[in-house]
Amino acid sequence: MDPLLERELELATIAAAIERDRSGSLLLLEGAAGVGRTRLLRTARGMAEGAGRRVLRARGDVHEREFPFGVVRQLFEPLLASSSETERTALLAGPASLAAWVVHQGGEPDLAGEEAPSLASLHALYWLAVHLAARPLMIAVDDLQWSDPQSLRWLQFLIRRLEAMPIVLIMALRSGEPGLAAAPLAEIATDPGASILPLAPLSAAAVAHLVGNAFPAATREVVDACWQVTGGNPALVRELLSARSAGRLGAAVREVLDLAPERLGGTVSDRLVRLSPDALTLAQAVAVLGACETVHDAAGLAGLDPESAAEATTVLVRAEVLTETPQVTFVHPLVRNAVYRAINPMVRAEFHSRAAHLLRAVGATEAAATHLLSSGSELQHWAPDALHQAARLAIDLGSPDLAVRFLRRALEGPGAEGRGEILLDLGVAEARSGVAGAGERLREALELTADDERRGMAALELARWLRHADRLPESLALLDRVARELAGTGGRVVVRVEAELVATARMGLTTQLLGSERLARLRRSGRRGEREGEPVVLAHVALETAMRGASAAEAATLAERALAGGRLLADETSDSPALEAAVRALIVADLLDRAEEVLHAAREDAIRRNSRPALAAVSFLQADVALRRGSVCDAVELALESLRTPSSHLPSALACLVDALIERGELDDADRAVQRHGVRESVPEIDVFNPLLASRGRLRIAQRRVREGLDDLLQCGRRQEAWGIPNPAFIPWRSTAALALGDQAMAVRLGGEELRLARRFGVPRPIAGALRALGLVEGGTRAHGRLREALAVLEGSPAVLERARVLIDLGEALRRSGQRADALGPLRQGLDLAHRCGARELASRGHSELVAAGARPRRFALVGREALTPTELRVAELAGEGRSNAEVARLLVVTVKTIEVHLSNAYRKLQIRSRTQLRQALSAQDEHEPPTAPPERREGEK
Repeated sequence: MDPLLERELELATIAAAIERDRSGSLLLLEGAAGVGRTRLLRTARGMAEGAGRRVLRARGDVHEREFPFGVVRQLFEPLLASSSETERTALLAGPASLAAWVVHQGGEPDLAGEEAPSLASLHALYWLAVHLAARPLMIAVDDLQWSDPQSLRWLQFLIRRLEAMPIVLIMALRSGEPGLAAAPLAEIATDPGASILPLAPLSAAAVAHLVGNAFPAATREVVDACWQVTGGNPALVRELLSARSAGRLGAAVREVLDLAPERLGGTVSDRLVRLSPDALTLAQAVAVLGACETVHDAAGLAGLDPESAAEATTVLVRAEVLTETPQVTFVHPLVRNAVYRAINPMVRAEFHSRAAHLLRAVGATEAAATHLLSSGSELQHWAPDALHQAARLAIDLGSPDLAVRFLRRALEGPGAEGRGEILLDLGVAEARSGVAGAGERLREALELTADDERRGMAALELARWLRHADRLPESLALLDRVARELAGTGGRVVVRVEAELVATARMGLTTQLLGSERLARLRRSGRRGEREGEPVVLAHVALETAMRGASAAEAATLAERALAGGRLLADETSDSPALEAAVRALIVADLLDRAEEVLHAAREDAIRRNSRPALAAVSFLQADVALRRGSVCDAVELALESLRTPSSHLPSALACLVDALIERGELDDADRAVQRHGVRESVPEIDVFNPLLASRGRLRIAQRRVREGLDDLLQCGRRQEAWGIPNPAFIPWRSTAALALGDQAMAVRLGGEELRLARRFGVPRPIAGALRALGLVEGGTRAHGRLREALAVLEGSPAVLERARVLIDLGEALRRSGQRADALGPLRQGLDLAHRCGARELASRGHSELVAAGARPRRFALVGREALTPTELRVAELAGEGRSNAEVARLLVVTVKTIEVHLSNAYRKLQIRSRTQLRQALSAQDEHEPPTAPPERREGEK
């Protein structure tokens, strides 16, 4: 019996996965070393190619796990290198463009290199896969357990987006391997879409078949001994038979039983020694280098001339140690490991040193640096620079841990001229890796760096590290000292340091006055032309103006001047506190469309530059815009996205999440979110915690813990006033507290004060909120007037959710005063708006009020344009302009699958069949009379 017959079930499973690839499928082959995973994977590739699929293949390697995106490069580099210029341009178009650099096909490495993994790289590589999937695609990865962390992260990223894509992903995993990245592998294995195919060892009958073929005279005792020793592992069976091929296998059963599986690898060295010295040296060179494109690559390291290397290769291939197709590599990782471990440690270190020199000579700096980590000799003069280059690349590709190793090794090299630069990058990498001593590295780099620009950058990094370590006074003192030292140099970094000082000082209650004074001084010097980068200064002035509540128009004008038509983002990037300041000024001025436009560009910048802190800030601000616009579900998703990255914006993002969950009526989830992020009863006196204090107050009131909620709101109010932020457009704590107070006189006073401040700022939303609160507190007919005035103020405002709230409150007030007929209109409008916003709690109240008013409200299954959520409307409008799903996804920086879901919902609500009808449907005025008959089916998602 052929042992491969035992794989019939596995092959059927693989065939089914390949047939399912049009809807996306994931198959994981899991088993111990040598149980046939590799052979099955080769069979699967052949089946896919026979069915006309494009196949990409790669293999993890225990010795190459430190190459960032090593497995990804194996997948894409050969295909891109063999493509025509036209094909390559199409594959790397749009958001996939950065993938060119990741897989060494050109492109600009314009990445900031924030925390691992590289978000920019994940995003670009995903789009490269999308473009390749224009034709059914199979991605096959063997030895997944030895994949580099970045490739594993990208595979996770892709898996979550496989659905409805013509891709089959088949990966083979060796289980039980020590020292593996258990968490990523577990996430892949437990993905809901994954089909796991556990691979069992060969049966006793199959082992007997193999032994019988090699040694027909072998006794039953010898065959059983082979089964016990190998456990049915095909690779170990073959290795055992090769090791005993001289006929000694049947000499004694005891000898076989003594040969434990963990010792089988050692027999490889015995075979190599019996071959030839050149064969042994060449095998060792290949073990150090890994897979080689040609034998010439390993011959140089082995010190062999071409003729001797060719002869040694032939010997090793015949001995089933190496294979030459398609690369020169070992027949199995077990064999390579055995050869590598058997090399004398001193000889091995010398091999790595020579490999580094050879690779550096051909421009493979990254690979050379990796070998330098394992070389035991002193570094040559070129090594620190090579290690430094590799470290910067590792940071860019989202591997700060590896960068730390490169840079620490670089510090052991000769020459001190670049020590300050190395220390600066080491401090940055250690800070991003969570190393406790990162601050000391940055401090030393600051003292050793002479260049003004680099000194300023070192000061910014160290100040942020100190701030995140809750050492705010030290951070401010450092920024102040460096700003004075760099004064007069005229570089942009001076303004960046000053701006960082203003933003940092604003955070603390005892330091915020320092920030205001410094900002005033910066503004005066800017008017005299003494500072470059005036937009940075204007951005903080715009936010300060909005905080003081002087004039929304003035704050917005300053913000637009600061943004300078995109110059602020281009010069300062999405990490800039100045950009955030300008956007916040636009948001509180209710210029939500403009803020969203800037944030869209900032999100693209954050993704392109791999800046996770910047993405966290952008996501929080987008969540704030979504909630103010009335897109409650979008606000929840964006706030959760922001919270996934620890940053200084966590309290603000958490506040936004809590507010959105309250609107959805999910109070328990909101409470769990607060508890999960460790918010204590005593909230730190830092400005970003003020919104969270107010949100917790609203949550407690909604939970009927009114006294505790009022305490939070009033404490928030005291802090806002101490910070000099009276403007209710930031936090409307007065009106929220007024509605919960039992003291009507105090409630009226708070409501009146908020109305006065809101009218001074001149934005409809806070004015309407104050009018609504004041009307509900005053009650009676006065409430009707206040609420009608609030509706008039909101006319044309983007505050859809606030309008829904006022409408339902007006309808309830009218019903309670006996004006049921008059109450029906506001209640119906408010219910429809609340439902469209996803504000379930408000919609439920509106529904109950309609029932109490004697109406029979329709259920929430609304149709027409008004039924679309803001995101569904935006997607439908873009698709109606003739854009493809991929184009819309690129514009909105989401996945194609997300666009398909939104379009499917839009078709259903608009009652149309295809995207060709979108423009007509969206222009229809009557939501209850769609332009076409209800569809029998909708078009496909392609």
